[in-house]
Amino acid sequence: MIRQVPPQERWPSGDSIHLAALPHSAEALSERYRLEFIDDCDDLGSYKLAAIALPSVGQVWLEYREDAPSTETLVLADSEQDLSTALFEFLEAFRLNEEDFGWISPLVFLGRGSIGQEELIKAVARELKRPEQEVSNVISAMFDEITSSLAKGEEVSIPEFGTFEIKHRTSTAGSKFRLASRRGQRSKRYPSFEPHNESKVVS
Repeated sequence: MIRQVPPQERWPSGDSIHLAALPHSAEALSERYRLEFIDDCDDLGSYKLAAIALPSVGQVWLEYREDAPSTETLVLADSEQDLSTALFEFLEAFRLNEEDFGWISPLVFLGRGSIGQEELIKAVARELKRPEQEVSNVISAMFDEITSSLAKGEEVSIPEFGTFEIKHRTSTAGSKFRLASRRGQRSKRYPSFEPHNESKVVS
């Protein structure tokens, strides 16, 4: 069930992070889900905004900028929330699956393995002997840049780690979310990560 609420004045942590993007305009989402977008603006220009309350992670925002290079609505969450949980609860509320997104932040998947975002931050802070908040800011900024580059269709390669890129696949119209096309097939973008020196990773 989707519960739209008035946007909070600020994020609890003081900052937000791009969780994912839906390849649809605010108008299309409004028509499909009866959402009411409000007009707002910031240093980057004007945008349309709708806030959704999720059970465990508080608010997520849907942000649509008409002057963006591609037609997509960004999903934003508080930077200190469990992003994997935020994505799951968003999918549940909107009755979507991951393939319905144009892209998903790589940070989401950190919480799905043996080490989550919080554990990663603590480990790096311990190794570098730096404050956890400082490390958290750096890691969040890094993945924000990766996400931003992927949204532009750019490849991000980190030596001795791996390559993030957007790949394309053709999907049938069997998806629950059919706003973008009435035709039988459409090309969909999804994020991909290819590790470098894979033998070193698994050995």
